[in-house]
Amino acid sequence: MTLETIVEEIPARTQVKTSWWKRTLATGALLATMAISAACGVADLGKSNECDFDSDCEKPNVSLQCDDGLCNYTANSGDLSGRLYCEFDNECFNGDNCDNNVCGDSGNIPPPTQNYIVLSPNTKILTDSDSNDLLAVSSGTLTFTGGSDYALGLRTEDIVVTGIHQQTPQGLLRAVSTIQNNGSKIEIETTYASLEDAVKEANLTIPIQFSNDNETIYAPLTGTETAQFPLTVYTLNVDFDNTNIYQNIITLDGSLHANLDSNLSIKIKGNKIQDLRYTISGEEVLELKIKGEISQELHKELPPYEPVQLSPFVFGVPIGPIIFPVVVTPNASITFGVDTYGLISAENTVIQNLDLEFGLELKDGIWKKIANIENHSEWALPKLGQTQGEFTVYAKPTFGLDFYELAGPFGEIKGYARAEAGYSTDMWWKLIAGLEVVAGIKVEAFGKSLANFSDVVYQYEEVLMSYDPGCDSHTNTACHNGDVYWQNSCGNFEDIADNCTSTEICVGAQCKPKTTTCEDECSIEGKLSCDGNTVVGCEEKNDGCLDKVVEENCGSEKYCSGGECKTEPPICQDECYIEGQLSCGGDNVIECLEWDDGCLYTMVIESCEEDNAECIDGACQSMDAQWFKDLGNGTVLDEQTGHVWLKSSPGAKLYWDANTYCDDLSIAGSANWRLPTAEELITLRLDTKQSNGLYLSPVFSSIDAAWSTEECDVGDRTIIEFEMNYSTQCLDIYQTWKSDPKCIKD
Repeated sequence: MTLETIVEEIPARTQVKTSWWKRTLATGALLATMAISAACGVADLGKSNECDFDSDCEKPNVSLQCDDGLCNYTANSGDLSGRLYCEFDNECFNGDNCDNNVCGDSGNIPPPTQNYIVLSPNTKILTDSDSNDLLAVSSGTLTFTGGSDYALGLRTEDIVVTGIHQQTPQGLLRAVSTIQNNGSKIEIETTYASLEDAVKEANLTIPIQFSNDNETIYAPLTGTETAQFPLTVYTLNVDFDNTNIYQNIITLDGSLHANLDSNLSIKIKGNKIQDLRYTISGEEVLELKIKGEISQELHKELPPYEPVQLSPFVFGVPIGPIIFPVVVTPNASITFGVDTYGLISAENTVIQNLDLEFGLELKDGIWKKIANIENHSEWALPKLGQTQGEFTVYAKPTFGLDFYELAGPFGEIKGYARAEAGYSTDMWWKLIAGLEVVAGIKVEAFGKSLANFSDVVYQYEEVLMSYDPGCDSHTNTACHNGDVYWQNSCGNFEDIADNCTSTEICVGAQCKPKTTTCEDECSIEGKLSCDGNTVVGCEEKNDGCLDKVVEENCGSEKYCSGGECKTEPPICQDECYIEGQLSCGGDNVIECLEWDDGCLYTMVIESCEEDNAECIDGACQSMDAQWFKDLGNGTVLDEQTGHVWLKSSPGAKLYWDANTYCDDLSIAGSANWRLPTAEELITLRLDTKQSNGLYLSPVFSSIDAAWSTEECDVGDRTIIEFEMNYSTQCLDIYQTWKSDPKCIKD
């Protein structure tokens, strides 16, 4: 099964945009609405036509059935078949009246595509006028004036919801725990609540379209006057020239330009999330230029950088004369990092151009991935000095939405460039570009019926160019990404031979003038893409312009994605939910695997009984791991040997620094600490791999290896490895080798 078959489980859905939207990262307006008659005020639940089962609809002298949570007349009811039962006007939709227990024509059930919301009976909306009595807000307490009618009307377990006000810049969604009225002030202790707590039923689609103009977005509200929500708008164009990745010996230049939209759909029924879909779509251009010299293994990631602060905005759903506010705060950050191994002296440049839609969908309790991503790369010939190893740099922009005060859905687009080099009879090298896309949902703001979920939805890696001593360089030229590139005798692309200008086109390995003013239908000759459900190519016609040509119609049983016709994934009764996840089945470790039918099944991959162990958190944990007791003061006792160890690790250090660290350590009332002997240190290594992926008890912080004081050779010391249960190494303490100090108490 190909990677594309695995990750593209759902065909992408193309968004239709009006021409005045300019897709640049910013905040937007949310256009989901439905009006309920102003006569009913705040939705009054416990209505006569609400139901969960047909038995809830039993009424005298009528035949009713429960359909989508509402009582409707059955097919045996003649002309009333399918109409909505009612006893009061406020039980009908769209402001219609209840006449003889039947809602009028426009007051029947709203179509499934229409957005609507029904509140829980204990949900209390804090309006603009009520917010004037809100004096202060903390993480757990709301303080109102003593005369606040809103606060006086609250009861324990009520849900407080409000939009953006002076005291609530991100809105508020809280559950009332206790109420204390001392006369002049009313203090209300609260906990964070969710949409499941506040909303009994809803069908909401929230398209967030990012614009680079200062505009006011008008959200059309069914049956009420149009509401207006002002926006503060930003553009995400980030230049990160001369970014210090590591000690000024590895630096990163480049830029990130992102024009993205986001879309969130939520369906709630019976105070539980039924369906949820989140996508990010648009274009991104990432340029990475890395240069540096280093002769050690390094894995360094900088803290996330926030290039802009995005303002919260309100998505208002009308309920009679008031608005139910959903407050959303977009956020964006970028994380830079580098991974090196070996002796490196290099300078590389890669540019990634992405056209993407990706995300996650929850339906019928199953998470599915969404991935429709097209990318092409540009590059320059790498500059390599004395290099034997690998050198990778990456930038990882993250885009997310916070709901009220809590984190919500997010997406990460990690683009990277890697150079590999070494020697056989002569130096060989490769320049590689890659992409890893992650989508996730943090569900605290949505409801407790879900669990946080994230997954890699797309992975891609491409060798851009390479040199092999067995291949002759510069033997041929060919068109690639709209320009002319050299190829070696093995067919691998090398450096660029000729840049084609905007008035030229690459044809037959030459930049040729366009004979007419073209409105090209596509941009890269020979590139396959999707046009609806059809695979189309890009060809130059006699006039020098690029036109789309049909290559394959995918038909009704396949869908087009990434320029290929792909088979629809089957409807699965999955035995598990997250591919690759390890869990326990009795004393066995089981893994969640995707089989050839595209469905997820569990398979036993290890029996813990054979190793005299038990399965805990998806790993066989040996009985001897239970000998290690956390003393709660930063130390761990080995009950078998009596040794007391430092629980945490300060990070990898040179031998002399590690030795000094332990000698100077003072913790748990003792200053008698030192590096252990190899004989002492090896008692920490267990017979079976633990839940942390190491042969080390999970009570300790995870480390790959640690220094001992054993002199294995002149000027060398032994390290004990925990990634394997048999390996040691002898390292020169006068070189730049680093390992962790695992301090032992005398």
